[in-house]
Amino acid sequence: MPRCTYFYATAGDFIQLMRPVEAEAAFSYVWLANEETPALERRSSAADIPDLLRGFPGHFTQTLCLVPCGAVLMPECRETSRGPRYFLYPKDVDAAVVFQLQGAREGGALLRSRWWVHGDAEHAVALGRVIARHMRREFQNLRGPKLGPEAFAVLQAGGRLTFDVNAPPEQDLRLV
Repeated sequence: MPRCTYFYATAGDFIQLMRPVEAEAAFSYVWLANEETPALERRSSAADIPDLLRGFPGHFTQTLCLVPCGAVLMPECRETSRGPRYFLYPKDVDAAVVFQLQGAREGGALLRSRWWVHGDAEHAVALGRVIARHMRREFQNLRGPKLGPEAFAVLQAGGRLTFDVNAPPEQDLRLV
């Protein structure tokens, strides 16, 4: 299984990818919605996740941990100049499939996301295999990163697929 898989996807691509995975395996999506509180959000379907793969000012990466239903996670608290802030890092989880989602940004750029299996627990490794299998079926491979069907359509239409919104256009992913 690859250590880390980079991909470009819209919310529709991600939901389409995860729908058969959700049918095959029992897990929850867990994430920290607000860094000012330790409250974690938990959903059983990708379609129920708000602001999925959509960026807005002040929001950069959404980290989703796919864990067994009922798993207890504790976000880490750090003192910052703005007061206490909470973070959910993969190291705070024993084993999970971790998605760091970027997605669409203002101005039309689609930023690269990534996922990997954290830890070696059987449930995480098995879930990672299921996701990898469905990603091979649904996404196209373009010189490394995988592209969901909608992301590929964005690329074909001349849209910007990039690893960083501030990167020069020469470094964008292109059809050649």
